[in-house]
Amino acid sequence: MPASTPYSSNNKLMEFIKDKFEAPIVTIGILVAKILPEPTINNTNKHNTHLLIGLRDWFLDHDETPHPRHEAYRGLFNAIISKYDRDDHHARRLDEFLRKFLETDWQFKGTEIVYWRQDGDEFKDEVLIQKDAIKRLDSHDLDEALLKALDDKEYDKVLGLID
Repeated sequence: MPASTPYSSNNKLMEFIKDKFEAPIVTIGILVAKILPEPTINNTNKHNTHLLIGLRDWFLDHDETPHPRHEAYRGLFNAIISKYDRDDHHARRLDEFLRKFLETDWQFKGTEIVYWRQDGDEFKDEVLIQKDAIKRLDSHDLDEALLKALDDKEYDKVLGLID
């Protein structure tokens, strides 16, 4: 069994990372998804941007994470795709990162993923029920509550609104 590290055990460091790092990133992703126009093949220029759009669409088609984390993924992908298409400085760095990544000996975990649809699988009924329930929420009220909690730096409330 591998040795325990500060990142592999349930402790205060992981709680801090979740509360002070992960929660704001999820919130930012949701806001970006609402504000930033969706990058498409028709409104972007670069070949690799179009590949990233295809990967985003594939990922979002397979991801069954309950809203709003699904929207956070959309926002984060869209931010990266938009930045890649218009900013060569950052695009080259992502290119080099991916080039190096492809040279690694990445070891994949098992194939069972929670809230993930495998190719050929139908969406799970429980996920569809959750998505329908969320669609019934008044999105204006949710948006206002999220923005107020962000303005007030009440990240615990933000987590409650997005989980």
